[in-house]
Amino acid sequence: MRKQISGLLIILLVLLSGIAFGEFLMIYPDNTALKGEEITFDSDSVRVTVPGSWIKDSFYAKPFPSAFKWIKKEAVNLDEALEKRVGQTINWMYEDGTVKSYQLLCSSPILLSSDAGIFEPKNGQPVFKDLDIGKKTQYLQLSFSNPVQKTTYSYLFNNLGYSVVYNLKLQQIQGRAAIDGLLMINNQTQSTVKTNNLYIFSGEINTSEPQQNYKVARSMDFMAEQSSSQPPLDFEEYKIYPIPGHFEFSPDYLHYERFTTSALDYQKIFTYNGYYGNSRSEFQALDQTIKIDKLPIELPAGKVRMIKAENGKDLFLGEDLISNKSAGQQLEINYGKAYDIQGKVEQIQSNRTGDTYIQAYRFTAKNFSESEKDIQLNFTIPRDAEVTVDRVDYGRPVSTLMTIPLQIHAKNETEVTFEIRYNR
Repeated sequence: MRKQISGLLIILLVLLSGIAFGEFLMIYPDNTALKGEEITFDSDSVRVTVPGSWIKDSFYAKPFPSAFKWIKKEAVNLDEALEKRVGQTINWMYEDGTVKSYQLLCSSPILLSSDAGIFEPKNGQPVFKDLDIGKKTQYLQLSFSNPVQKTTYSYLFNNLGYSVVYNLKLQQIQGRAAIDGLLMINNQTQSTVKTNNLYIFSGEINTSEPQQNYKVARSMDFMAEQSSSQPPLDFEEYKIYPIPGHFEFSPDYLHYERFTTSALDYQKIFTYNGYYGNSRSEFQALDQTIKIDKLPIELPAGKVRMIKAENGKDLFLGEDLISNKSAGQQLEINYGKAYDIQGKVEQIQSNRTGDTYIQAYRFTAKNFSESEKDIQLNFTIPRDAEVTVDRVDYGRPVSTLMTIPLQIHAKNETEVTFEIRYNR
């Protein structure tokens, strides 16, 4: 569920190599995008085009105009436009592209006058420099206190979104895999969106209203390097991923862009997930898990699809969702159940001494298969908990997670007990 609190959505004026630029596109995971443009002129007013789905309170410019207004006109009616110009000189464009000037004598039927006489055109159409016949007109009119030569502006708009999917292919060499990242851009606006500077904003962002009427912070600059080898840009606790290249996203199309590829090492294990205060008396199938100790690259949040080559065919094994991951982080991907490897966690003690809770648990695992297996208990604990594990090593990759790796022989079972203490 999206959080809806009063807050600010930060307008990012991205800088490349220390030089300010105006054109960029930032796409957010909720079908919202931030577009930046730069326009050169020499006047105290200028007209800029924005899409019909722009968010009305999101506009920002530098220098900021003394006033601006949104102008939206319905499509111009050709008959009405011709009727208003009877007796005037108009331009007529023929099917071969040639344009000639004539005096308009009548609008219905259309009668034109030239040195050769009066005639009714058999093909072509009138051309009005100040009118766009048959199309809606919408733009922002910016007004400045003094003439300016250039302005950089940005605005938010809806109906442009993205999703990320990874294909993780397990190779024939045991413990090696290749991962490919695919970016899918869905343009549901009514116009083509172009950019030479594409950024993907990965992370949940707060909005103040369901209609996504964002408030604007007007003084935030951001430093960045545009390079495919650069890490994601850290902004507060978000990740912003630069995607190099020139892009044109036409409307009503789903665009696919491959944005990363890498080889990596992995370990195949089986995992059981539990948490304190809860125990299940029955055995549960463990998850088949691909464990990567250190990611070689950054990965935006998305879906990971597992693939394995078998007899010349790429077989689909399963899929999982991952959150944002930085290079060097550990990653576990679950892609299916292993019903011949089962486990359960039982609470065997619970008491309280003063403000300290003491809870003890037993993890039991059974292996019904014909081979030895590597398994791991992932157990969620309080952030301030102290942990004691009986006879085996354990890990604590984050403060709220304890991991206990074990090996279990074929047709055998194993167990481990542990204790947690925390104050409340």
